[in-house]
Amino acid sequence: MLAWVAGETASWYPGIGGSGAGLRLRKTHERPRCRLYEIEIRGRDKVEMMVVKTRGLDASRRRRDKYAATRPMLTPPLTNDDAAAASTEYMGLQAMHVSLGKRPGRGLASVQPLGLSTDLAAVAMQHVSAPSLREFALQRSRGMAPTVRDLPALLPWTNAGAWLKRYHAAVPADALPVLRGAQSEVVAMFEGFAGFLGPRTGHRALLDKFADHAGQAAEMFLGDDLPTAAAHGDFVAQNMFVLGGGSVAAIDPFPQWQAPVLEDLGRILVGARLFEPDSHRPDYHAARPQPRPRETALLSGYFGSGRIPVGPMRVYLALCTLDRWADTVSKEPPGLLRRQVRSSRVAAAGKYYLRELRHQLPLLLPTSRGWSDTWV
Repeated sequence: MLAWVAGETASWYPGIGGSGAGLRLRKTHERPRCRLYEIEIRGRDKVEMMVVKTRGLDASRRRRDKYAATRPMLTPPLTNDDAAAASTEYMGLQAMHVSLGKRPGRGLASVQPLGLSTDLAAVAMQHVSAPSLREFALQRSRGMAPTVRDLPALLPWTNAGAWLKRYHAAVPADALPVLRGAQSEVVAMFEGFAGFLGPRTGHRALLDKFADHAGQAAEMFLGDDLPTAAAHGDFVAQNMFVLGGGSVAAIDPFPQWQAPVLEDLGRILVGARLFEPDSHRPDYHAARPQPRPRETALLSGYFGSGRIPVGPMRVYLALCTLDRWADTVSKEPPGLLRRQVRSSRVAAAGKYYLRELRHQLPLLLPTSRGWSDTWV
């Protein structure tokens, strides 16, 4: 990998690359399906940092999906090889970088892709030294610069919504297969999640009722043919950087298919809700729904202020919540001790998801007593 980087630095960094440049591997991070290498490139009077992401790890290090063959899931298992997956990610980064280069957007930034090696299944990209949107929300980054720490709390969330809107417009999608492009497919997913989670969680009655109400809401609020775009696939707060001035940039795009545009929004909303302290109170589901400033800012950034499609968006929040719960129930790490720790976390997560479903249930249908036409 370092030999590849050494051979390309002259083109990536003309000012310092080449035979006189020194390379230093600063850090290595391991994820379930890839490794990340932070590399320092040192020239005579200038230093640059970059990242190389290589796909593929020993299968024994990955979490096992106990029910991969039977559980419903919004993101299909990867069937392409590591080189093809790296190419897909590179294409997503490049499309957004080119789009913002041609037409800059206020509050929007990109992570510049530097190069692709299909032989190594590797993507080289710009190093970004900035907190993630998750760290910003939780204020947990010790090295957070004052220019970021003191930003208005909602500005990066608004920009995150606008970033996704631009991504959906920038990445070519016509040649990509479509997932769940019809209303009937969304309704069927709710039925599938209830059938899967019910017997594995002991809450079949609640899940059946939730799936029934969510299916009715889908039939009421979604058209027969759903607007789709190239899916980001992992649009979550951990994959977004908050830069100076509140601009945001996202990593890990994987535009392998088209999906309804509201799915990417539903994914980040599920995670954003975990940042709300009230969401973890035992009486959360019984409390009167409260305004959700972060979520409203995110959705306003995507749709425009005052134009949030509340009914359709609640359908996709429900869908992505069930998908997240099913994934949590299904995944199992290697090693007995890690499985035991994981088991306790799954139980705790189950209690949270029960509270969340009970909270969402009266908000799905306008005929319910708890319905609100604002985002709460």
